[in-house]
Amino acid sequence: AIDLRCRCHTPVLCIGDGVVREVAQSHSCGGVHAANLGSWNSVSVLLSCGLVVDYLHILPGTATVRVGDAVRAGKVLCASGDIGFSPEP
Repeated sequence: AIDLRCRCHTPVLCIGDGVVREVAQSHSCGGVHAANLGSWNSVSVLLSCGLVVDYLHILPGTATVRVGDAVRAGKVLCASGDIGFSPEP
């Protein structure tokens, strides 16, 4: 995993061409607490090269894609957040 520091609401861009395989954005709590383990929001993309990229800790309700959507590199997928076990965005 690679965590990138940025402000909440920063647009999250897809790193390559692929297909959205999962979108989860029902959680709204964040912080370093055991109750938040596994309670993050995410967009998951299967890249055309075969790798899967998971964008985690996104803000609820900000996903601009749905499961099955084809996406291109640079497409805005969602907005960054601090949802789930996350001390900061």
